[in-house]
Amino acid sequence: MREDRGGRPPNVNVMEDFNSMINSCHLNDIGYFGNPFTWNRTNLWQRLDIILFNNDWLNSFPLTHVEHLSRATFDHAPLLLCINANRNIVPASFRFQNMWLSHKDFSNVINYNWSAPIAPNNNISGMHRLWAKLNRLKQVLRWWNKNVFKNIFSNIKDAEQEVTDLEKGIWIVRLVIIVMPLMRLRRIWLFCKNKRKLIGSKRLLLN
Repeated sequence: MREDRGGRPPNVNVMEDFNSMINSCHLNDIGYFGNPFTWNRTNLWQRLDIILFNNDWLNSFPLTHVEHLSRATFDHAPLLLCINANRNIVPASFRFQNMWLSHKDFSNVINYNWSAPIAPNNNISGMHRLWAKLNRLKQVLRWWNKNVFKNIFSNIKDAEQEVTDLEKGIWIVRLVIIVMPLMRLRRIWLFCKNKRKLIGSKRLLLN
């Protein structure tokens, strides 16, 4: 598949020099997942961004793959390098999310759980009591976040997918509205040019 669309034809000599450098350094382009183009300007689309790997890397991380993320507001698409190395999963630390403050039930959740009795011993006091309340509130907020706000990373991924779909839609619209008419005009121009040459040749023969 071509790594560019629109614009001038690529410089063959420069491409050969670059490919020769890659081969001499024993680097590999392992391909990608996602949109084939990582850069865009008006009607010019190209895959300008690439990650190259040597054999030592691929032997150490055989499940490595590259994803082209949505460009969103950037000129270049970010590249996500996925290693999929085996590792021990560490539980995620608790983090307060500012978006919670915008929810109408947030204050009620805090007040209700902070004033509720501490099980199994409501008679503890001091720092021990404070720690118990904070620990319980942390678990409640985690559950509340999961069920009310859902998975924020899934929401972000869904939004990025929508942007990617829109980008594909924009390209299709440009293809239909701009590129295809230009191709038709070029075919008409070539037809007229060839016909003019043919008429000129006939005139020479008649003379």
